[in-house]
Amino acid sequence: MDMMKVYHPQYYKKFLCDVNECKNNCCSRGWAIAVDQSTYDKYMAVEGDFKDKFEGKLVPLKSSHSQYRIDLDEKGECSFLNEKGLCSIQLDHGFDALCLTCRVYPRRLCHVGDSDEVFMQPSCEVAAKLILFEKGLMTLEDGEANRGSFLAGDTIQYSHKLELNRYTNHPSGLNIFWKLRSTAIGILQSRQYPMRFRMLILLLFIQECADAISQGQDGTLIPLADSYVEKLFGDYFDELYASMPQGVDREPAIVLDILKDINKKNNKNANLFKEYLSITLEGFDISKEDWTLPNNFSEHYAKYYDTFFATNEQLFENYIVHDVLADGFPFTYARTGNIMQNYAALLAKYNIVEFLLVGASRRKMKFDKRLIVNMVARFCCCYEHTTTGYLLSEE
Repeated sequence: MDMMKVYHPQYYKKFLCDVNECKNNCCSRGWAIAVDQSTYDKYMAVEGDFKDKFEGKLVPLKSSHSQYRIDLDEKGECSFLNEKGLCSIQLDHGFDALCLTCRVYPRRLCHVGDSDEVFMQPSCEVAAKLILFEKGLMTLEDGEANRGSFLAGDTIQYSHKLELNRYTNHPSGLNIFWKLRSTAIGILQSRQYPMRFRMLILLLFIQECADAISQGQDGTLIPLADSYVEKLFGDYFDELYASMPQGVDREPAIVLDILKDINKKNNKNANLFKEYLSITLEGFDISKEDWTLPNNFSEHYAKYYDTFFATNEQLFENYIVHDVLADGFPFTYARTGNIMQNYAALLAKYNIVEFLLVGASRRKMKFDKRLIVNMVARFCCCYEHTTTGYLLSEE
């Protein structure tokens, strides 16, 4: 097996695809499973039973003449699943016979400077469980990954490449990125403060970074980050925290707007998510007819957050820290060129996940790990997969 050097979170080595752990696995979600040209050519070049297996099951994609997708059956499942729900291609012909999509997912390979980083996407339920319930501080460590998982022909296919010049042209741009990202993670993992206050500290940090960049003072970013690290180790933020009113109002107007938009969609991902969204809305006594918040919303939100999550904030921390790592925050792979917009997107995801889990826990009146994992995975399918970029060649 040809291995490549990568950095990955510590949970990565624990991942093992298990179709029985997924209520809605990636082979049966109704997703368009793209087959890259290299794999298609390989399938068509082999004679006999192997080639016959693919006759009529590979359909050209409307958006490309050079790629195909696997035809799904009437239940929206991959045509190559056997009666046990397992992949007949891999069982009969091995892992290397899979198309790029099936070899990669739920992995996400990112190129940062001269390094490669690999993560799992929380839209996979097995990955979501590992991410959310990782007990230690989430960090990157040295490791290896199967190079063949990411090859299309002879070329590595990256999910994302960090484009520093969209944010800074400073000669030390890569060092600035490492420093800002590590400082953001340090803030988010400052467990002496509640998670929502950590998000506020992160806002203050990103705002100062944005001001420096807008004024052409990129060279001050590393010292600025160092100053925040010193403040976190001291008592600088204690006075600010002590001055904040308890029971901060969590008016979820933006959250509800996003959820209403998802609720209007009519596809398999959205429909699967709606089942879980209904649980949350019932927990908060919100009707899908008018989406009006009850008068006692803030009181109930605070009460049930404290009941179920005050001692379980680590799952929110893990979700957001993983997003910071996997998305290249604060520069991110979204190519906005605006780190305040990137923070706003991060905050929106945090607010939505918190809202969903608090409402669902109130509805079920318990901290249900399985429900939490499934809800986060379904949300990520709807929200994050719609903004994921196309695969980028290393060339």
